Amino acid sequence: MAVQQSDTEIIAGLKSEESWAFRHLYENFFSMVETYVKRNRGNLDDAKDIFQEAIIALIKMLARESFILQQNTKLSTLFYAIAKRLWLLKLRSQRMDIINSDISDMTYQFSEDEDLLLEKKVKEERHNIIIAKLKLMGEECRKLLDLYYFKKIKLKEIAKIMSYSEGFVRVKKNRCMNELKSMIK
Repeated sequence: MAVQQSDTEIIAGLKSEESWAFRHLYENFFSMVETYVKRNRGNLDDAKDIFQEAIIALIKMLARESFILQQNTKLSTLFYAIAKRLWLLKLRSQRMDIINSDISDMTYQFSEDEDLLLEKKVKEERHNIIIAKLKLMGEECRKLLDLYYFKKIKLKEIAKIMSYSEGFVRVKKNRCMNELKSMIK
């Protein structure tokens, strides 16, 4: 019967590059990464790549002196979050590669002036859409997003301004941002 290792022991093993700790990651975490990747337009090779990248990212994270696994967080949850983020980034970059290759395949080549004008027009349009959708949001969300994104005020300061805890402001900002994104879509 195998001895169950605690997250603290596994982290110590990873930090000291113990082979059993890496084997533990593979035996216990690979299947969840594979399942996620396959459910989200990937295959076994993609899952293997993401798993390897997640291990590297985790090792780098553990190497930081400031790293502490939060009391209620499991190592498996942290690893899954890293792998998920890496896969989403890969999907996003693939989508951008497809878009960019489609654009570069166009026969008409824009001059630099036309490129700049077009880019400026797209940015203005995007800005106008965001402003229009912001006006449709509640006052609290508008104020929070304005302070954070347009006035570049840190969450800690926004919490003081709005008389909330920093944690609440962080959650509220994410909710407001998700609401704005869904309105824009």
